[in-house]
Amino acid sequence: MATASPVASLRNGIGVGGRKKVKAENCVIMTVELIKDFLASARVFARSVRDIVEEELLNERAGKKVSFAQLKLLFLVAHTEAPTVGDAGVFLRISKAGASKIVEQLVRRQLIERVEIAGNRRTRKLFLTEAGRQLMHDYELARDRWTAKILGEYPEEEIHRTAETLDRLSAAIARHSKNFREPCLQCETYYRESCRFQGLCDCSCYYQTRWNEKRGIASSANSQIPASD
Repeated sequence: MATASPVASLRNGIGVGGRKKVKAENCVIMTVELIKDFLASARVFARSVRDIVEEELLNERAGKKVSFAQLKLLFLVAHTEAPTVGDAGVFLRISKAGASKIVEQLVRRQLIERVEIAGNRRTRKLFLTEAGRQLMHDYELARDRWTAKILGEYPEEEIHRTAETLDRLSAAIARHSKNFREPCLQCETYYRESCRFQGLCDCSCYYQTRWNEKRGIASSANSQIPASD
């Protein structure tokens, strides 16, 4: 019985010795096992950050009274200048009605307050209450201490290299995505002034664009952010 040649096997996605391989458009060939290993590791890491660093630590500080979506809104209010409900909808990637519902929940919990703008009763700015500021401080302090304890087990240079690799991989994925939207909000509650991902992706940053708008600085990215009130 004739056997397929190694070249023919690779074209069919099957390598010598039964190891499946995939040939990409750029002619790079790698095993399916390596691809799955990478994706599995990436997923486990992302899920660990979400479930433990974010939700578990938040529950310890807020007693399950605040969801992570609500925390993201608190972060927006804390780190931008008096956003509106419309801004919250853009930030959370949800409708204005959906954002208004989350705002109302946080107002009832006395974590944020809405303030009418003089001369424009339709528009209200969002501000943290003292309780909201305290919650943000307590959560971010607990998050940073917990993460420092984990990262402290590894050399600092290794942490830097890993962060850089994650940014390069994330940017490569975003550049090949048809659904990646600007302004960029990939960092969510982890804004950094010097963002490698932004440079690699050549995209606009939501936080920076909003600050520029508040300061009256013209930006080519401004037109990419829908008007909000």
